[in-house]
Amino acid sequence: MSTKASRIVMESRARSVASGAYRFSTYLPAEAARALDGLVQSGYASSKSAAAARAIVEVWQQKNKD
Repeated sequence: MSTKASRIVMESRARSVASGAYRFSTYLPAEAARALDGLVQSGYASSKSAAAARAIVEVWQQKNKD
């Protein structure tokens, strides 16, 4: 990766963290990994990270409906 690209990535990550995002790095159980693969393959989200984030937000929203 070029120096310019590295700087752009670092700045983007810094903005994300500043807005409340955080890095979540772990191993998922096989069942959860298969579910993420299925969500991506079905078009639910464009990536495993996006699918996980969307699913978490949707469940949270469902749990917090008035």
